[in-house]
Amino acid sequence: MRFPQATAASSPTLRPTGYAHAGHWIPLPVPSPIHDTPVLLQANMPSSVPNADSDRPVTPSDPGQTYSPSKVASSPFDDPCTEIVLRTVDDVDFHVWRAILKEASTLFADMFGLPQPMPGPTTNSPRIIPITEQSVVIEPLLRLCYPVPDPEFTSLAELKPVLEAARKYQMDYIMGLLLRRLILFAENEPLPAYLIALQLRAAGVARAAAKLFLRHVDPCPFTEELRHVPAAAYYRLLEYRRKCVEVSCDAVLNTSWLGDEQTAFIWYKCPAGTCRPSHAKNPQLAGRYTVPSAWFTRHIQSVVSALSKTPCWEVPERPDVCDIVIMEGGVCANCRVTISSDVRRFSSTIAGEIERRISKIVLDVET
Repeated sequence: MRFPQATAASSPTLRPTGYAHAGHWIPLPVPSPIHDTPVLLQANMPSSVPNADSDRPVTPSDPGQTYSPSKVASSPFDDPCTEIVLRTVDDVDFHVWRAILKEASTLFADMFGLPQPMPGPTTNSPRIIPITEQSVVIEPLLRLCYPVPDPEFTSLAELKPVLEAARKYQMDYIMGLLLRRLILFAENEPLPAYLIALQLRAAGVARAAAKLFLRHVDPCPFTEELRHVPAAAYYRLLEYRRKCVEVSCDAVLNTSWLGDEQTAFIWYKCPAGTCRPSHAKNPQLAGRYTVPSAWFTRHIQSVVSALSKTPCWEVPERPDVCDIVIMEGGVCANCRVTISSDVRRFSSTIAGEIERRISKIVLDVET
């Protein structure tokens, strides 16, 4: 068998088309008509191949998207000498001292106690720990760990994710600080604060928020936090409120608990006709009337009406409640002398009794 051979007329730049081996002709692969050398398929590399400038995989959502390296957080979390870098889900690097993180978080303390991975290319490289929180959540959380001014929270929407992160990373001391902030928000937003406390299994804070809930007129406006708790949790809060209304109104309507002090006020002493209409029965006992003045009876009814809307111990002492009765009773010349001091003393005593009775009602909190 004869095999084709290159002739003298062949150009020296022509490549051989094959070679003979063991009596057979073996053809060589035909080069690309465009390139004579292999082509690197960089554009078609798998998306899991790490970027040369980063230790994270390139995962673009479309072929035209490029990977952007992570940003460094602001001071004091920009120190390159730290041993730990917390990389948030929005690609912000927080350089954190290992000792501070270990003391603040039980979870990280346990993590650091495990066998560590082998050092990277450079022995001084910090350990990068990816986390699932946004940078706007991690920054205030870490500021509470560092000796820097505490962060300010302007809304429950800002506070809640930081609370959840503190609970997740088992930062008990920081959790206590944040829960005190939650109680402050409960002054004006008791219902959402109560519901958030339930989600965090903070029973004490939930009860404190429920008590502040009594200050507000029922029903409160709808809150999105209702979507995150069972209906039974809201029902228990309303049942707690109903019981508080009951004991508060009873403390005002039935003042026998005052004992002899009950008839020591001016509205049980004044004999004037303006205070005691002639058609009213006004029996006396030991020199005092057993029925109060007409204007004081109207005052009691007004207090009960207010308590049925806001069953709070502060209601009897509210200026709008006290001032009205003082002005009405002050029309009587006999009552005018001591009515102001008597009304305020009575209101303070009633408020204390209402608070005492409400404190005995325990809210059922399932956490």
